[in-house]
Amino acid sequence: MKYIVVTGTKGKTTITNIIDYLLRNFHINTIRVDSNGSYINNIQDTTYEQSIKVYGKAPNVRPGRYIYGALKNGNLDKKNTVAILEAGIACMVWGTGVPKSGHDIGIFTNVYSDHIDYKKIISKEDILKRKSFSLLETKKGGYFIFNADDNLVRNLALRNKSRIVNFIPISKNKEMINELHKKGLKFDSFCEISDKEIIINYKNKLLKVK
Repeated sequence: MKYIVVTGTKGKTTITNIIDYLLRNFHINTIRVDSNGSYINNIQDTTYEQSIKVYGKAPNVRPGRYIYGALKNGNLDKKNTVAILEAGIACMVWGTGVPKSGHDIGIFTNVYSDHIDYKKIISKEDILKRKSFSLLETKKGGYFIFNADDNLVRNLALRNKSRIVNFIPISKNKEMINELHKKGLKFDSFCEISDKEIIINYKNKLLKVK
């Protein structure tokens, strides 16, 4: 079974839903957990209200706790199932709930000041630190997909460039991609986004989406 963890200040729920949709179109079973609840192949299994009642926390706090129940309730084959987990800021304390070996893909969208003044968070750097599990808990040989246009997220990748993961930067600026290379970040895949198209370069194989 594969695990995808999505974090950041904004865009988590949207991204988990998009990934879920794409995987199901390739006939892959999905377990999705976002801020609204947990889902088995896009059919809701548990709700936000149930999560609060049972655990006292939102579904995206330790979202991996829903995987076992979803596998059982959906009678899913683990070998053909992917868990897409939206991970809130409290996962720094409570964990993501995935196996200790880590997740296969970590995605970090951005850092905004939304959580400042919440439980001793006094700066955007504090937020970054609490969401750094998206990279630091990516398993060896896994993938870390990140927003290279966000200064804090980009610097997190650069500070950890020696980690044995596959870095995949996403940027609206091709020069930013080149700059990451110059600063020693090793990657062979990236994504460029413009108003007209999205260019995905996966190991020198190009896919353009207009």
